[in-house]
Amino acid sequence: MAPNAFKISKYAAEVAELQDHALHLQQFTNPNIAFYARAHNYPNYYRLRRLYLNKPTRSDRKPPNYRLSEEQDLALEHYLDAIDAIGWGIYRSLVTQQAYALLEVSHVGLGEAPPPLGKNWGQRWLKHHPKYRHVKAKPTEIQRKLAQEEPEALRRWFTRL
Repeated sequence: MAPNAFKISKYAAEVAELQDHALHLQQFTNPNIAFYARAHNYPNYYRLRRLYLNKPTRSDRKPPNYRLSEEQDLALEHYLDAIDAIGWGIYRSLVTQQAYALLEVSHVGLGEAPPPLGKNWGQRWLKHHPKYRHVKAKPTEIQRKLAQEEPEALRRWFTRL
């Protein structure tokens, strides 16, 4: 098993155990979470408290420095789906430009630009959206390219068949 996969499975096991403890604590009206954590020899009181309050775990919550809202993220995905449907490539610079355009439209500051996106923002966004993984485009064969440019050649080809 890869070291990273081991860390993920260990974290998932810890979260499952914490959720069991949080469910047990929710049976009481006003439990002392710190005392419960000490009694069960659990070192991280804050994680137990977050689960008791039904807040998302570290892996479930949105990163604190994420620039786009959910609506903007969805709009960016729809735009990239449209670009992909017509056969253009999706590049990091394209993702960054469109995200910045969305931020400019929604920015409410008077006469000032929205805070710029980081140098690697597009790369990180693509990493978190595996649907847009990098696929190297194959060059079109010359005969096909010429046939696409001349619709009459296509008609002749299909009438011969």
